[in-house]
Amino acid sequence: FFAVGNPMIRRSREGDYRFRHLFGNIRSGALVVRAAVKGDDFVVTGFNPGAERIEGVSRQQVIGRTLSDAFPALHQSRLLETLRRVSRTGTPEHVPASAYGDERHSGWRENYVYKLPSGEIVALSEDVTERKEADDALKESEARWRSIIEAHTQGIVIVDARHDIRFVNRAAETLFGHTARELIGAPFGFPLVQGDVAEIEIIRPAGSIAYGEMQAIPMRWGGQDVFLLFIQDVSAHKRAERDLRKLFLAI
Repeated sequence: FFAVGNPMIRRSREGDYRFRHLFGNIRSGALVVRAAVKGDDFVVTGFNPGAERIEGVSRQQVIGRTLSDAFPALHQSRLLETLRRVSRTGTPEHVPASAYGDERHSGWRENYVYKLPSGEIVALSEDVTERKEADDALKESEARWRSIIEAHTQGIVIVDARHDIRFVNRAAETLFGHTARELIGAPFGFPLVQGDVAEIEIIRPAGSIAYGEMQAIPMRWGGQDVFLLFIQDVSAHKRAERDLRKLFLAI
């Protein structure tokens, strides 16, 4: 018995050591809980340094307490219901970024929840507050940018590396005689010359011709290399120039 039992005990101890070493050194927050005897609550049995850093509380402050007591605002997040569901089904689940906040700490957390053979539940968490705030700031910045571009009197077009149209403002819709829905995704159809102002001739749907002076500027947009095109409608100038030429020829 001892000849068989000792290696098994040694492997068990080695496995437990590796788990504890990983638990204590991973950057992610790791919360371990077991179902409370009564109710749908959980008792905290493990709380690693990563979780201490993310949540702003020490292990001693939460071990042995129920989740609702240690983290009173948790009932407002999706994590508590996910813990209950994983406890019942044993199926791991990913919890997308959601907000958490109490009097000590607030932010956005992304969690992965799974069940251990012991019946305990583990929630691995990442603090994604900075990423969420950056995403929100980018969306706000893009909204402001779009409002400015939309109000611009020049036609503005964004063309990708394949020369397909990705964005047009209202002035460009008017200039081309097509809606944004009709233009976006269509090939631009004119050569792009960086640095110089190029003159383009636009045939509109009804057969009329518009003239534009175009400048192409390379830029990054949505993580892609694109061209930002400024197109000035010079149709009226061209017509006046043509009429003036006719006048001189008639003299």
